[in-house]
Amino acid sequence: MQVRGDELVPLDDILADQIALTSGGKRSVRPNDYDAFLVYGYGKAQLKGGGAARFSSAFADRVTIERARKRLLSERLLIRLRKITDKPVFICPCPLPTQQDGKSAPRLKDYHDEMDLLQRVVFSPLSATLVPQPAETILDGSATRPEYGEGSVRLRVPGEGLAAHDSGERLHMNKEYGRVWLTHFLPLLTTIKDKYLLSAR
Repeated sequence: MQVRGDELVPLDDILADQIALTSGGKRSVRPNDYDAFLVYGYGKAQLKGGGAARFSSAFADRVTIERARKRLLSERLLIRLRKITDKPVFICPCPLPTQQDGKSAPRLKDYHDEMDLLQRVVFSPLSATLVPQPAETILDGSATRPEYGEGSVRLRVPGEGLAAHDSGERLHMNKEYGRVWLTHFLPLLTTIKDKYLLSAR
């Protein structure tokens, strides 16, 4: 997306159609129409293939940040958004994959340490708040508990019914995960109510 005047405009019709699908038909983003912004699913920043104990803390931090900046669409979007608004922005990472065959992929850094690092180095300078995955949904610090992935469905398309994800899907979560996540996220909005929310004016 690119800044055009006081709004963010998609670069092609495919993205415009996707925005319209979940926005009630709007095909661009005008910050003045909203109280706050949530960027959900910024990407996977963790490095697979070895546990944290194999690397120094400084090396793990450097690689995490470098890989994150290459893969985080949210940082690029946030930089553009900050050109036209100072309203609150919350960043929510993709859920950790559910375990496969009772095993979790090794991580370069502990999940919560990684979130703290990205908040401090990537998002705080842009005045954005990183919202980690709820602790009760995480298993062994590296995967989402399998019960939160059972029965997940695809995004509903107008005119079509709900369709379940394929068997073995590990990256998308179900409505119970959504309920838990919202229970954690919604109280954050009360911290900005008096200053930002249109309903409080």
